[in-house]
Amino acid sequence: MYYYARQDNLWLKNIGWPLLRGIARFWSSRITNTTNVTYPINKVMPVDEWCDNEQTKCGDIVVNSVIQTNAVAAVSLIFAT
Repeated sequence: MYYYARQDNLWLKNIGWPLLRGIARFWSSRITNTTNVTYPINKVMPVDEWCDNEQTKCGDIVVNSVIQTNAVAAVSLIFAT
């Protein structure tokens, strides 16, 4: 968004692109290719900060394809592209 506002190519080259590239590489390393052309991100921490881990175990890192995580990954990959 900074680049869109300022059109600062020097910033994009030295700061913005290396950051976006790193984020894209991270998300690309976390996806799992499936046979039905989906790319789930497995074993993530849920974003529900109100979860009760004692009863629901929602804080365990065994949640797959959390919509908020998938949305952030998709937007990050779109920006990097």
